[in-house]
Amino acid sequence: MSAAGSHFSAAYRFGSEIGRGKGKGHPRVLIVLDALDRALLDQVRPVVGEGRREGIRVRLDTADNLVRGADAFPAFSLELIRHRTLLAGDDVLAELTVQTADLRLHVEHGLRGIFRDLVAAYVADKIHGDSLLDIRRTTRRLLFLLEGALLARGAEVTDDPTPEEIIAKTREKLRDDPDAPWATFERFLNGDLKLDTSGMRELYGALLAILERVIDYVDRL
Repeated sequence: MSAAGSHFSAAYRFGSEIGRGKGKGHPRVLIVLDALDRALLDQVRPVVGEGRREGIRVRLDTADNLVRGADAFPAFSLELIRHRTLLAGDDVLAELTVQTADLRLHVEHGLRGIFRDLVAAYVADKIHGDSLLDIRRTTRRLLFLLEGALLARGAEVTDDPTPEEIIAKTREKLRDDPDAPWATFERFLNGDLKLDTSGMRELYGALLAILERVIDYVDRL
């Protein structure tokens, strides 16, 4: 607040704990400023760097960009709507919503991007060690994109749906849907999947199978 001065709007702790694993992950803080120009970035950069060295993941943005760009980034927007706590300033994101008009296309784009990244990671053998953090981020993003797909379809979703609700409602829309991939996905979300090389290979296989079916469904909407 001191570094940004009058340009400071709000600070939030944000993000879902879904799929993080017990005691995993770093606190994430969103700093909302009224502009993002070079001069202001130079002012706040040292403070952001200090926070990151202490293990805090810091994101900078503007309220205008977040609110007006919500439909372009449905997964992040839904996560921010569902999981944010105001730390300082005014709740400048109180009006943040995701409209359904163009949501389907952005959801499909996000899902296809996840599929592409998973394939690239798997063939490059990046499925263990440091990649665990990436797969946790991917699974959280996937859940919010599944929620976005339901909203685009006009399905009723509670204000803060559980992963189990999102998965169940998604599966209602799919035909001839096998249980095994979803069971593996849920074991991972619940912390019951052993994350050795074998378990990670099983998880990747499950996610690819899920994405293939969901992308086909969203494409046909």
